[in-house]
Amino acid sequence: MAFGSFFKNIVKKAGQFVNKIKPIIGTAVRIANQIAPAIGTIGNSIGGNIGTGLRTIADGTQKYTGKIMDNTNKWVPNEHAKGFNMPLLK
Repeated sequence: MAFGSFFKNIVKKAGQFVNKIKPIIGTAVRIANQIAPAIGTIGNSIGGNIGTGLRTIADGTQKYTGKIMDNTNKWVPNEHAKGFNMPLLK
């Protein structure tokens, strides 16, 4: 019984932590989405290896920030812990 409560508390605390950092992740993703086009433009104007590197960073940022935000919004910590909320059979 104590072992199940232990895991239930771990999942509950992890869920609370994720809920606390969701706004921070959202802000970071919005900032990255605003900065990425500027980095790409700078990369286009510089050219060469450095410009290609900056364009690659900008493209990757735009590609993955949407995936990060989608996955962050899907996280429902209590849904993952529902197996620990079942009463024990006696």
